[in-house]
Amino acid sequence: MPGVSKLTVVHEDFDGPTATYKSVAQGWMVILSGLKTLLETGKPMSDGRPAQ
Repeated sequence: MPGVSKLTVVHEDFDGPTATYKSVAQGWMVILSGLKTLLETGKPMSDGRPAQ
């Protein structure tokens, strides 16, 4: 589709459910959600902290 981009992230080469795997398993969703918000709105996603 014109004007549409697709991003695929593949994070592999883990030797099973190691401590590293477990610590990053949910992290990509947060990072990619923030990137999507920034690209769609031009503003970073709020992290819930009050603005200073």
